[in-house]
Amino acid sequence: MTSVPATAPDTQPDVHVPEAGDRGVALLLAVAAVLAAVITLVALNSSSDASSAWQSALRQEVARGVNAVNDIHYVYEVEAPGAFQVATSEVQAEEYRKVASSAAPDIAVQLQARAQVLEMSVDALRTSIEMAVPAYALPHGGYDTLHRLSDALADPTRVSRDPDGTMAVGDTAAARSDRLMDSIVVVALAFLFGALAQTFPRFRRRLLVMGWLALCAGLLAALAAGLIL
Repeated sequence: MTSVPATAPDTQPDVHVPEAGDRGVALLLAVAAVLAAVITLVALNSSSDASSAWQSALRQEVARGVNAVNDIHYVYEVEAPGAFQVATSEVQAEEYRKVASSAAPDIAVQLQARAQVLEMSVDALRTSIEMAVPAYALPHGGYDTLHRLSDALADPTRVSRDPDGTMAVGDTAAARSDRLMDSIVVVALAFLFGALAQTFPRFRRRLLVMGWLALCAGLLAALAAGLIL
């Protein structure tokens, strides 16, 4: 009698094939993760730009203050005394010539020479004193120091910094970063719905739809906040 060998049982492991719902959850979570990472990266970059702009504005403001102090010192300590000397010399020269016109000849010559010396010193001073020009001359003599100081502070060749504009650039970048971070909250809802869909298969389809809607809303919010400039 011939015995028939027993057939070995099939020991191949069962292969789990992911269901369509599992793949939908995985896709939703993956896309949400990528979008959140991109938004975070752009928000951090915008925040860094804002910080850099604010620091630059602070440095510009300090530099502008130093320039203003230097201008005030130069106008009041250098130009104002020089302009006063020019004004007094002009008055003295004019008075010498008036007196010389009615004085004795020998005295008139001396007075005329003194007036000429004063006029020569005035001409020499004018080349180095920017205030001593007709534009700053007062009707009753002297020169307008405040007018000269105002022009010095507003001189575009000296004022080359705009801290207010730089600060505004930083504020704009910071506002953009804040809006982008707010949009991440909406994207986070997609994570929540994806996790719930994995946990509750009964409501998976509905939760996936809500997750994708939240993801689209987060993307639109990020675009509106300046994700792509």
